[in-house]
Amino acid sequence: MINILSPLLISCSVFTLLSGVLVYIIYNLYRKNTIYENWSEGVYEKLNKLQSDIKQIDDKKIFESDDEVGAVFTELSETIQEFDHGIKSNKKE
Repeated sequence: MINILSPLLISCSVFTLLSGVLVYIIYNLYRKNTIYENWSEGVYEKLNKLQSDIKQIDDKKIFESDDEVGAVFTELSETIQEFDHGIKSNKKE
């Protein structure tokens, strides 16, 4: 009787231990995913605010027409738009 229960007891113990480890791993990954998801939403909101602030600052197109300031402003706007495009494409997935 002891010989029959011993392999069953060992396999149930291993299964229980393995299940516990897997549950912990899944919970930990879920928690990290939630943190990164909240962070990316915050970055997206800040980026939208930055984009609208830049448009509001240059609503009369003064910075775009200036020489050196216009070049820096254009580079900054293009960088923000590229970053914004990358976030929007990731958000759709």
